[in-house]
Amino acid sequence: MKKKIAIVFNRMIVGGAEKALSNFLKSINHSKYDIYLFTAVKDNPYIDEIPVYVRICDISQCVPKERLINDIKKLRISKAVSGLFCRALIRITNNNYKKHVYSHKANPLSDIYFDCVIAYKANYIDTSSALYALKGKKKATIVHGDLSDASNVVSEFRPHIEKFDKVFCVSQSQLMRTNRIYPCLAKKTAVMLNAVDYEGIKALADDKIVYFSSSSIVTVGRLSPEKGQQMIPATARLLLDAGYDIHWYLVGDGPLREEVEREIEKHGVADNVILLGTQTNPYPYIKNCDIYVQPSFSEGYCTTTVEAKIFQKPIVTTDAPGMREQFVSGENGLIVDAMTPGALYDGIKTLLDHPEIREKFVENLKNESFDNSREMQKLYDFIES
Repeated sequence: MKKKIAIVFNRMIVGGAEKALSNFLKSINHSKYDIYLFTAVKDNPYIDEIPVYVRICDISQCVPKERLINDIKKLRISKAVSGLFCRALIRITNNNYKKHVYSHKANPLSDIYFDCVIAYKANYIDTSSALYALKGKKKATIVHGDLSDASNVVSEFRPHIEKFDKVFCVSQSQLMRTNRIYPCLAKKTAVMLNAVDYEGIKALADDKIVYFSSSSIVTVGRLSPEKGQQMIPATARLLLDAGYDIHWYLVGDGPLREEVEREIEKHGVADNVILLGTQTNPYPYIKNCDIYVQPSFSEGYCTTTVEAKIFQKPIVTTDAPGMREQFVSGENGLIVDAMTPGALYDGIKTLLDHPEIREKFVENLKNESFDNSREMQKLYDFIES
């Protein structure tokens, strides 16, 4: 009999963690495991990418009031009383995480007892869902870089994240940061790199033809403060003032869009910095650019730079966490020495001025392996142990 794995990812938008989840689901050995994904189906941009063998459980259909009425009708008195008690606690507590806890205790997502329950992101909603709304023999969460070290958040979150049997981190730098913030987790943490759908990514790149004029730069990612796209218009201005004929394409959307638009207007680069918006398939843009740039201030383990490496692109990146695990600066990419427009300008200028460096990066990337099947074995070992 197959073992059952439940994966919680409450709300999916277009982003790196969502793409990583899609690859993760495709990589799990479904001949050995039954896979259940608990997520909201409405407005889910990745719903068509979820493999057919994954059982999708729409959490938006789990209506607390209806479940309570059903428990009463079926004389499940203890469940009904527990549900009413939790709802009362939600009203009186001021602790944000406890509100999620009580909500999920009052509204279980399934009656199945799973062999493993995974909160795919270590955030409030996913972890409380995995811990309190689903039953399982073992429970794990995956840290993608969104843990806060604010003292009030740590004190609020610690009693709950400690309940996980395993805490996977998507990079060594993320593991070190997690253990610094939550030293109590040190014996439970391990690195498990994001799954990469190498063949799928290569195939999707030919989905449509993209033509770029002049020197083309591409950055892919949700427009969000930690991703650093607000530096791009100023960097583009420096390049244009230095005489470089460049066009910089931003693939993605998000809360930073208005600020990026203001910066584009401020620096007068509307003809050269192009916002392409959300693209569920960014790979044709990555494949056809001249240089890929990642301007992030913070990362767990950057998925888009891995994808750019698959297409053997010359890459310029900030020294965000996890980047030195992907790159040896000057060998297979260029890590700039500061998270500023000036530093990005210097890095891009170096590659524009020196085609031999770009070619060196391309040749070295041809020899890199993107087979991370051993990473999935870490999950299997945890489940089977």
